[in-house]
Amino acid sequence: MKNIRKHASMVDYYQKNQFNPVPFAIENKKVWNELILNRKNLYERHLGIPFLTFKGKSVLEFGCNSGENSLVLADAGAKLTLVEPNGQALPRLEMLFDKFGLSQNIVSLEQCGIADYSSSKKFDIVLAEGFLFSLPNREEMIEKISKLLVPGGIGVISFNDRYGALVELIKRAVLWRACELKSVDPQDHESLEIAQTLFGYDFSKLQSTRPFEAWWKDMLVQPFIIDKYFWSFQELLPLLQVSGLETLSTSPKWILNGHFNWYKNRPEAKEINKRALSDWARVLPFIISGRKMDGTSAQPASDDVINAVAGLTKTISDYASDEARAGALDAISYPELFDAYLTGFDNENLERLSDDIRNIITALKTGNYNCLMVEYEKAQVLRSNWGAPYHYLSFVKT
Repeated sequence: MKNIRKHASMVDYYQKNQFNPVPFAIENKKVWNELILNRKNLYERHLGIPFLTFKGKSVLEFGCNSGENSLVLADAGAKLTLVEPNGQALPRLEMLFDKFGLSQNIVSLEQCGIADYSSSKKFDIVLAEGFLFSLPNREEMIEKISKLLVPGGIGVISFNDRYGALVELIKRAVLWRACELKSVDPQDHESLEIAQTLFGYDFSKLQSTRPFEAWWKDMLVQPFIIDKYFWSFQELLPLLQVSGLETLSTSPKWILNGHFNWYKNRPEAKEINKRALSDWARVLPFIISGRKMDGTSAQPASDDVINAVAGLTKTISDYASDEARAGALDAISYPELFDAYLTGFDNENLERLSDDIRNIITALKTGNYNCLMVEYEKAQVLRSNWGAPYHYLSFVKT
């Protein structure tokens, strides 16, 4: 069933598919105004960066794609150095900046990747959205970002979270199993039709800025949505510390430490990271389900529970992958520890989510296409949950 298509990088995948993962028709004034409001909300209310911060500041953006988000920063007065390896995206970028009369805000536009970029200049702000997690040297790139920042400068990255991706990864596995039972290549158009049957109605109820086909290509069949390309705060926060960076904020915004504290109580960076990781363990139900709950009342998840979730993510990932190993489907099982954790909150949504996960895992193994489709249709809570798979992290150069 699986016609293996090797891709050297995410850029290679997008180029071969002639695919823009975040298409915005910002020539439409309504779309443009909506994009500005969304980006302001991200930076100001989630990442702790007022938009006035960008005015007149030097901003280095890696992976700017066709420049829609970059244009918002230019409109806010940023002086941009843009670095994008995908040459297919650059004509639209240049057209947009010219159309909006903001070409003068581009200090430099370079076609290369972050690893190949070199500059003796230091920047006020460095951005790397949507790709850093997929690089084999991603830890080194965090250190590189740190070296490119002025003292007090701000960095922003985004990544696919190993734990928040679980629910969407289960949906991915359902599609891959359905394709396998129908002898369909997951990346072929018939796979899109099956995905539309499975997920189209639920997706239509989301406030998504991209069409269903873009989500299918970028989440359900993209070769980099697998375990080895996931990242986690457990890995990232200690990495910030050794790179001379201090955690600022996140999106979704889940960090609780600092709340209700007097401003003169100034914790060290190490303590900030330690408290943040403790907070993360308390809000794990939100990370998994994407549903808001009172994180202050939750007990921190134990290391055993966290490891059980990571193990489940890996086994599902091993199956729904072009790199799948023999017996990958048989290796998927629902950890009792995770089941007990979700059902221990006296929360109906989490209890039903646990039931849905268990039932879907059983249905994956039946070898019956109709049974799988029916069981997924019955999984109302899992269908309505999307997890918190994609995270932003902002930090300051100390």
